[in-house]
Amino acid sequence: MADFVTEAKCLIQNGFQFENKKIMLKIRMLTADTPAKSFILNVKGHSGYYSCTKCCIEGEYHNKGVCFPPIVAKLRNDNDFRNYSDEEYHLGECPIIDIPNFDLVAQVPLDYMHLVCLGVVKKLFKLWTADRLSVRLQVRKLCLISDRLLKHVSIFLPLEFQRKPRSLMVYKQWKATEFRQFLLYSGPVVLKDIVSKDVYNHFLSLHVAISILSSNELHLKLINYAEELLRHFVISFEVLYGIHNMSHNIHGLLHLADDVKYHGTLDQFSAFKFENFMQQLKKMIRKSDKPLQQIS
Repeated sequence: MADFVTEAKCLIQNGFQFENKKIMLKIRMLTADTPAKSFILNVKGHSGYYSCTKCCIEGEYHNKGVCFPPIVAKLRNDNDFRNYSDEEYHLGECPIIDIPNFDLVAQVPLDYMHLVCLGVVKKLFKLWTADRLSVRLQVRKLCLISDRLLKHVSIFLPLEFQRKPRSLMVYKQWKATEFRQFLLYSGPVVLKDIVSKDVYNHFLSLHVAISILSSNELHLKLINYAEELLRHFVISFEVLYGIHNMSHNIHGLLHLADDVKYHGTLDQFSAFKFENFMQQLKKMIRKSDKPLQQIS
């Protein structure tokens, strides 16, 4: 990490020469999942009581886990972070604090690939298939949903989609793109008239909000509406699924619209494009020592 920070400082302050032109560099953002973000910033992980990277909310202990009430506490800012104002949040000195012109709160957005697709949507699947009886779907209904995915959606799926739908029964093997496809496209169709009206409308609020925040045309005009929908989704989540399921990811939805206001649509700061390039990077690394030098 120290080598990266040293090189980043040099490039940001001095730039570099390319074809007789001086090119200045700026780090736009840090995109990472929660464990990686916790490691890079040296702050509490998702299971900590003060683990939100956007606000100072205190988690509560319920049913052997830390949960978060559906509210937004005092917002964090770069100045407070650099002064280590919240002792409950920081584990020690932040290794990237010396990077110039980098906001350690605003420029560390919530990645919707991990937060929403692999986090919230996957959690819904878990609740529908394995949680308490009041929200768990009957096997017959799960089979109906899977049948719609396999026999109807799959037939009419355009070539632009990377993967054909798979059964809900194997959701643990699904990739992030499959959860995204379900949330943004197939979910509203295959769930209709199978899940309860409350569960369906609750899912639709997430579907519409994420659709707006992903749209180049709509995210600016309807961002306040999307923010209201996400707030409704989080508040209703506690009612439908219980306080013990109000995880770090569910709370993170309350801050997603603010990141879109700062960075643009969700795809502008998601990990999807970086994950797609990961295999090429892995092929370039032959040993664990000095990975950055190997791919430079």
